[in-house]
Amino acid sequence: MSLNIPGLVVTVLFYLLVLGIGIWASMKSKRVHKNSQADQTEITLLGNRGISLAVGVFTMTATFVGGGFIVGLAEAVYTPTMGLTWAVMPVTSSLSFIIVAIIYTLLGGLYSVAYTDIIQLSLIFFSLTLGNLGYQDFHQRTLSATSSATARITCFIAAPIMLILGIPSVLIGAAAASTDWNMTMYGSPSPYERGEATQVLPIALQYLTPNYISIIGIGAVAAAVMSSTDSALLSGASIFSSNIYKNILRTNASERELLWVIRITVVLVGLAGTSLTFLDNSIMVFWIMGSGITYTIMFPQLVCVLFFNISNAYGSIIGLLVALLLRVLSACLLQRQRVDYARVREYSLQVLQWRPGDVKALYRAGVATLELGDAQTAKQYLTQARRDRPNDANVRKHLQRAEEKLNLELQKEKAMYHEMFFPA
Repeated sequence: MSLNIPGLVVTVLFYLLVLGIGIWASMKSKRVHKNSQADQTEITLLGNRGISLAVGVFTMTATFVGGGFIVGLAEAVYTPTMGLTWAVMPVTSSLSFIIVAIIYTLLGGLYSVAYTDIIQLSLIFFSLTLGNLGYQDFHQRTLSATSSATARITCFIAAPIMLILGIPSVLIGAAAASTDWNMTMYGSPSPYERGEATQVLPIALQYLTPNYISIIGIGAVAAAVMSSTDSALLSGASIFSSNIYKNILRTNASERELLWVIRITVVLVGLAGTSLTFLDNSIMVFWIMGSGITYTIMFPQLVCVLFFNISNAYGSIIGLLVALLLRVLSACLLQRQRVDYARVREYSLQVLQWRPGDVKALYRAGVATLELGDAQTAKQYLTQARRDRPNDANVRKHLQRAEEKLNLELQKEKAMYHEMFFPA
């Protein structure tokens, strides 16, 4: 995909605007701290518990309608192996908001949130690396409201808005799936055949819409990314600073010290989250992984903490370990499911025709060809991939498999000829 210069300029200007607003907000928080009795940590993490209904609705919606939400929905609808069935993010998020709001109402408002520290503590390792997957930032939004009634109404209003905001991404993904790409400047093969299904939303904006729509759309994606990223960073920082550093490591830490811990943690969480993007370029992969962690590890503990008085930190840790074990075992089982290697090889070869030397296509073609029984051809693909990525462990592993299979075939062939000419 070619570089969209106007979109890049708009994105840069948008982030400069965000930076300016951040500086203004920092100055405002200092004034609030100076004129109130609240401590600086509470102002930083919870906005001095003074977020109004209007601001609360915007920030609650923006937190969850992020880059993963917008880009991931389009990717799911566009990808042939997934489709509309996988576009469940708006539905699940909206239902979660409504259910949680009802629970808060039944259990006496925000008082129930005070007991989620056990969950936050057990989820620290996941929250710091995967951002807001424990929905801790949701609790921050409710706790920052001016009252429990404001928090409940915020959830009820944000829920349908999220459903509405999911419609454009679904339509874009559907339009991209039905597009004859050979009739566009993008050309053939399609983004899916080129291995660019993860970028289908910006591709569709650039090649299927007028320039001004493309620029506005890219600006919207940038805004969505920032709205979720800052929430995730603050979420991880608040968990570590409040639950670990303040309560366990440094119980006598000063406000100034906690503020510096928050700032350093934000940087570390940002670096950890960014490093995950090197593992895969599909937002849906991370969303599926995050959902698995959330619903298999957090939700059972949330139910226990809210409804069973016997729950404690020890049980929470054991529950975390058991849920993690089951999650890993289920992932291993999924890895054993049958893969259509013929289709993988077909698409990989199509990508290589359009973009010869593509390392990912060479690797996938090599693995698929190896699984289909042609070790010699697989070795050729994997050898080419190793030239560009000599330190890639996966390439080396499958290349070694191909060589071992060729050696085994050679030994069998030698034994066959030996038996043929020198029978026992």
